[in-house]
Amino acid sequence: MFSTDPGLVRVLFEFSGLMISLLVATQILTVRAALVPSSLKYSLILAAVVGLPICIFTGLGWPAMLPPRFSIASDDRGFLIAFGINWWLFTGAACGVIARVVHRLQSEVQMAKRLGQYELGEKIGEGGMGTVFRARHAMMKRPVAIKLLPAAAADQDAISRFEREVQLTSQLSHPNTVVIHDYGRTHEGIFYYVMEYIEGATLEQVSVASGPMPSGRVVHILEMVAGALGEAHERGLVHRDVKPANILLGPRGGEPDVAKVLDFGLVRTVRIESEITTPGIMMGTPLFMSPEAMKHPDRVDARSDLYSLGAVAYYLLSSHYVFEGESALDVCGQHMHASPKPLAALVPGIDPELAKLVLSCLAKDPAERPPSARAICEALSRCPSRGQWTSEMARAWWAHHQPLLQPRDPDQTFVTGEFRVA
Repeated sequence: MFSTDPGLVRVLFEFSGLMISLLVATQILTVRAALVPSSLKYSLILAAVVGLPICIFTGLGWPAMLPPRFSIASDDRGFLIAFGINWWLFTGAACGVIARVVHRLQSEVQMAKRLGQYELGEKIGEGGMGTVFRARHAMMKRPVAIKLLPAAAADQDAISRFEREVQLTSQLSHPNTVVIHDYGRTHEGIFYYVMEYIEGATLEQVSVASGPMPSGRVVHILEMVAGALGEAHERGLVHRDVKPANILLGPRGGEPDVAKVLDFGLVRTVRIESEITTPGIMMGTPLFMSPEAMKHPDRVDARSDLYSLGAVAYYLLSSHYVFEGESALDVCGQHMHASPKPLAALVPGIDPELAKLVLSCLAKDPAERPPSARAICEALSRCPSRGQWTSEMARAWWAHHQPLLQPRDPDQTFVTGEFRVA
């Protein structure tokens, strides 16, 4: 016969009861968290309500089903209480996380369904005027990009700009302007528009991956961008935020290097007196902004875009910004008062006609710049380097550099979409 310690028997008895209760309650809450998604706060409250009685029973002792001589020491009971509390804290946290993840995934699925015939994919961009997702048409399986303006950010001014962006951009038909397919508003108040999806990368990403571009490739890109801006300007529209991050480069129609101008979120109708902007608010990105856009932001015209295009070309050719500084204010001051360093000093062997054209676009006085985007296209056609960048060279570049392309680091540039000036 083996002697049995009554205290040990009691401990084993209560421990078994505690374990059974904890396991049953854990299974119930885990299944509930997976099937009934809820917020993290609600899940933790529910876990506390279920776990509290178990901890109380453990502290007071489970119903006496053994003779009184089977007593339990206080230290052993303290162990049981601590074990039960720690188990339940872990269970509550785990169930809360499960419920929250399922709730978030369900919300994303519902958002996709709310956009009707378009299925949302991963996020591919975000800015002051909304978030861009890759998506596809549910029936046609055509890849598209969808720009969303969340209801939380949809004040009347943002809504007016968002609606105007799609309305104005949809009027443009140039092959180097991004195409708008659809526009709408969900029942939950989320504004969105659907545009063509372009494989490839922004000029900012391309420049970071490869460094300075050859003159022939820059001429090739500038002709396309200037053509898109030319159509917009002839319709009385000014982009106001021409920069490498707003120009996509990628394959289209069998050609490997096709530029697309996008993000007309700051576009301005120059023929309309009433403007949906606030006087004294400077719109754009300082690294590529014209001096007059900094001095008189409510009086810019098409020549401001030409200055920005010159700043983009300067960056593509040299991998240097026209002006750099420790702050956005410093950069703005140089745009208004300093002279850019000659490209010939930064880019040995640069096409002299191209360098001359770029610097003419960067003239402080708008009257000294080329008269129009069409005039820039004509000047580009006379550059000796025109035609030196071929489709075969472009395909070879993409084959080598595609794996090296990385998302742009917003900390590398002074990206200031809107700030007040005196």
